[in-house]
Formats: sequence, structure tokens, C-alpha cells
Amino acid sequence: MDQETIDIAERYLAGELSQTETAEFEKQMAENPALAAAIEKLRAEDEAPVTEPETEAPDPPAEKPSKRPFMKRAQNMSWWWMALAGMVMIAGVWLMQTSPDINTNTLFATYYRPGDLPVNYQGPNSPYPKDMQTAFGAFREGNYEGAQEILVGYQNDSLFGQQARIFIAHTQLLLKQNSEAVGTLTALTEEALGDQKQESQWLLCMAYLQAGNVQGAWDVATQIAETSQHPHRQEAQSVLAKLPDPQEDTPADSIQ
Repeated sequence: MDQETIDIAERYLAGELSQTETAEFEKQMAENPALAAAIEKLRAEDEAPVTEPETEAPDPPAEKPSKRPFMKRAQNMSWWWMALAGMVMIAGVWLMQTSPDINTNTLFATYYRPGDLPVNYQGPNSPYPKDMQTAFGAFREGNYEGAQEILVGYQNDSLFGQQARIFIAHTQLLLKQNSEAVGTLTALTEEALGDQKQESQWLLCMAYLQAGNVQGAWDVATQIAETSQHPHRQEAQSVLAKLPDPQEDTPADSIQ
């Protein structure tokens, strides 16, 4: 447990949180049984009566013992917070391993890589038209909108069309134009051949992940994982191992 959570817990037990802060903290306790149990135990200790020490009549009145406000007692509870932090960490790891709620955007960020620019994409020896060379330069500099605007004019070109569309799909993914990327790549997987077909399949899987479409990502990743010579086969197997099976709602084993 970090220091910020400890501070909030102290203020919560001391009644110093606002209504909004209290509601938010109680929501966290409802979602984390280990944290709730620790807070309840500390609350019980805080409310336990403290016995007044005996004093002799002739002596001056003894100073009233402290009611052990939480803020002071917390100094002596470092061992408890360490134990609590360990419990919360273990619970968090367990939830991550067993929860079927997979963040598909996290998987996209893990496995997606922007396209490598082709050899001789610029310069006097480049086989590409000057406009495409300009588009590749814009892509390299992170100007994805500018690159996309130019490449759209080449998507139906008989010589460079498929490569232009692959890079259009990259710009759509990087600009989070998910539905457009799915459309571009679905058509490419049906029309492209060889390396461009395999690359478009993998990018389609990425597009489905970023769009949160588990079924679509599962179907494409399965197709890739079942292709023995596919360059993205191992990555597809890793994606399948982390996605919940749409048919069973349980994490699937990777395809061997």
C-alpha cells in the first residue's frame, strides 16, 4: 500500500474525509476485501476503551491518558501496514490472473508496432512516386494525418496500392480510427497476397483489439496461430492466451 492510501485511510478513520472522498474510499474497500478487513480491525482497536492508570491521592492529578488517536498510533503500526500491503499485493496479482475482464487496449499497446518504412523509401534511387516519398517522410516524423492524406490517393494504384493501404491502416490505428482501420484491413486480407496478406491479418487483429472487439481479435488471432509459417504466429498465440475465450468466457490456452 502506498503512502497516499495510508494517509487517506488515516483521515477516513479520523472522520476527516469529505462526503465524496468517503464514498470513493468505501467503494475501494467494497472492491478490495483485504483492505476492508484491515480498516475494520483498526477501527475496532481505535474504539476500544482505554483503562485509566491508578494514582495515589497525595500526588498531583495524573495526566489523562491519550485515547490513542489514529494519527499517533499509526507510528507504531508500520508492521501492520507492511502486512496489509503484502495482502493487497497478493490479492491484486490473484485478480489479474483470474479476472476474465481483459483490457484489450493494453494488449494492443503491448503487441502493436508501427510499420517499418520500405527500403529506399526516399531519395533518387527510390522506386516510389515523389508524393509517396513525402508521405513516408511524414509517417516517420509522426505526421500520420498528413501521411494518410497523401497515401489515400494511391490506394487504388496497380503497383503501389496494397502497400499504400497497409500504411493507411497504420495511420488509422495510430489515430485511433478503429472502424476505418477494420474496414481497410478486412478488404486487404481478402485481396492481398504473400507477406502483405500476412501483415494485413496481424494488423486486423490489432485493430479489433483497439476497438475492444474480443470476438474479432480472437477469430483473426486463431487463424494466424493455425498458420505454421505465419511471421506473427507466436504473437497471435500470446494474444490468445490472454484473451477470454468468447465461447467459454475463460482464458484460453495458447495453440501449440
